[in-house]
Amino acid sequence: MGNGFEGKAVLNSSAMARNKKILIISYYWPPAGGPGVQRWLKMSWYLAELGCDITVLSIDPDHANFPHRDESLSDEVHPSIKVHRTKAFNPYGLLQRITGKKGASQASFSIPKTGRLKFKILAFFRSHLFIPDPRKGWNAHAYKRAAELMRETNFDHLITTSPPHSSQLIGRRLKREFGVHWIADFRDPWTEIFFYNDVGHSWISRRIDRAYEKSVMFESDMIFVVTYGMKTLFQNKLQGWNAPNVADKVKVLTNGYDERDFAQLRPKQESSTFRLVMTGTLSTLYNYEVVFDVLGELGAAGLEFAVDVYGRVPHDVQQHILTLCSRVAFHGDVSHAQINQIQVDSELLLLFLPDTPDYYLLLPGKLFEYLRAGTEILILGPNDGDAARVISQCAAGTSIEKAEKEKIKHFLKEAISDHQAGIRKRPVNASEIQVFSRAAVAKQVLEYLD
Repeated sequence: MGNGFEGKAVLNSSAMARNKKILIISYYWPPAGGPGVQRWLKMSWYLAELGCDITVLSIDPDHANFPHRDESLSDEVHPSIKVHRTKAFNPYGLLQRITGKKGASQASFSIPKTGRLKFKILAFFRSHLFIPDPRKGWNAHAYKRAAELMRETNFDHLITTSPPHSSQLIGRRLKREFGVHWIADFRDPWTEIFFYNDVGHSWISRRIDRAYEKSVMFESDMIFVVTYGMKTLFQNKLQGWNAPNVADKVKVLTNGYDERDFAQLRPKQESSTFRLVMTGTLSTLYNYEVVFDVLGELGAAGLEFAVDVYGRVPHDVQQHILTLCSRVAFHGDVSHAQINQIQVDSELLLLFLPDTPDYYLLLPGKLFEYLRAGTEILILGPNDGDAARVISQCAAGTSIEKAEKEKIKHFLKEAISDHQAGIRKRPVNASEIQVFSRAAVAKQVLEYLD
């Protein structure tokens, strides 16, 4: 009530019906959980509301390697969407038998602090036997079913989304055979992904991988990317390859939040303890040390607060964090619905960006749910990055560089002290935040496809 977001969840499909027939190929689909599934699960719902005829091709969950499962997301598939699934060869099963544990997914890539030699050997085999990635074992099965669907239906558009980037090769093959209008959607860069140099590539595997990337970017009719930094990166690559129509080919289609997930959520009774919450991915490649080091100092100085981390965090990272600040509790995975309420109830949301040269262009999907939660946000990342610009635009928090320890300490100390004094900041700039609603982004998709 009175938060400026009411009535935004459902679109008037009769006003914008397009009857476009769209085939979406996505490795991640419910019951897959985590950020990889959210983008097109949500987008497809609103595209269907706008009158589009949506077909989705994904992997059979029994043959998949999902870092996280969330059965509740199956209820969020629009009833008009037709979903097809295929089996796959899953090399991660072999990896698990060899190592005795689950292999790291792309979403949670982490270099172990112990057993690095074994890690490097496995990474070398991964990067040479499975180019561009081990999920390529799905491609042959997916292509066969997609080709059948193409013969049955005259699709207006084909959308392939990655990671895994191997899925883009399915789109390339379908484009070559059927000439369908093909959009390659990138949630992450390909050969510039932040952990690319840590997965054991040689000059041979890099050359093959870059050839795949180039062919996908050349042969696709349109490219969607999630950040303005990625748009610049991809445009520069295309210009370097003398590709045609560079200016019009790469489109920014940010991630967003789904108003349906938040419409009924309200902050519960305020806690006397200042609660800092981080949800999502955290690994050895992320900036996190300085924040937990500062929190450890503030705790030793007598300030009262609690830190809760939700999501899969490698055990060695957990132990490292606890040496810096003992007030951190790790909760593992929880459902998407639960995590939204947790974000609404917190006093401060933490977002750490990977400690890599290209982290200025990162715009994590989690940020948009943070925005809609209406809780103040602290980003540890570049002050001139895409993420910093978004929270500045929405007046939703601040972004601080990892080297600015005293600034971080001042910010956290002031935030905790304000809470103890009964002052709670709940930034809400509804008009700016609504630009990033899934409903608004779905309309943008159709504008691009017209």
